[in-house]
Amino acid sequence: MRTNGASRDLAQAIKELALQSGAALVGIAPIERFDPQPPYYDQAPRGHDPRDFVPNAKSVISFAQPVLNAVMDAPAALADIDVEMVPPDIKYPYLEMLYQTVGHRVQDYMLEQIGQVVGQMVQLEGFETMIFPTTGLHPHMAPTGIGLREEGMTEQQIWQGPSKKWADKYSPFRYSFGPLSHRHAATRAG
Repeated sequence: MRTNGASRDLAQAIKELALQSGAALVGIAPIERFDPQPPYYDQAPRGHDPRDFVPNAKSVISFAQPVLNAVMDAPAALADIDVEMVPPDIKYPYLEMLYQTVGHRVQDYMLEQIGQVVGQMVQLEGFETMIFPTTGLHPHMAPTGIGLREEGMTEQQIWQGPSKKWADKYSPFRYSFGPLSHRHAATRAG
């Protein structure tokens, strides 16, 4: 059993490693933060709580990176100009592919790499460790009318409802909720 001082040292080492590996934000929360919390007393859906995967989990580590500003702005900046060597009929799919690749796929892989590096370090310290893939789509933000979100879906239906529709249509981890509720992990990690 680690003393409080040793736990603080490990937490600091984890944060430093994540930041050195490319994370911009790092949070470590006690697992109890996944218990129902006021004011809504909501909890991660069954099968999405870290304890569903690591029953003796004591903490959850969450980290994030911002999407580069120019990546966010590129599609809008190029929308009204001719892009050489890109036929006009594929210009918008090209801009979408550019944004998805640089703003999501590359970043998702980096975040998963950081998770693996941090997970290996924590495992070497003697703790059972699990990392979760990033999920690339928040269905609440997805546009209606293209089959990704139905009109009138409530927040509860989005987070606790079946993800089969999205998983059948797209990759099971990129466009569905994945195995962990990232919304709960992010809000609980502080």
